[in-house]
Amino acid sequence: MTFVAPLWGIHNRLARIKDALLLDVERRVSRVGAELYGRIDDGDFASTSALNDTLTGLTTLRDRVRHLPTWPWEPQLLRGFVSALLLPIVVFVASRLIETLLP
Repeated sequence: MTFVAPLWGIHNRLARIKDALLLDVERRVSRVGAELYGRIDDGDFASTSALNDTLTGLTTLRDRVRHLPTWPWEPQLLRGFVSALLLPIVVFVASRLIETLLP
């Protein structure tokens, strides 16, 4: 438990920061989107190119933030660790179960 508690705290902190970053990016995407719609509605199509480039950059940034890890390890590492712990237990229980079923 002493090992897991600090990691859980770090995970929660990273998750809060990630959520804040996503909200910030979404706010900007909404703002640029509203500006883009306004210019299109006004018929000002020549100036939409820069806004479109900005929107593309913000979308890329949003995707990068979404993929930021909130755990200090890769998910494959945790799966391998849990498998290494549980597999011997499962084999032991299965062998005892088979032993009791066979005469």
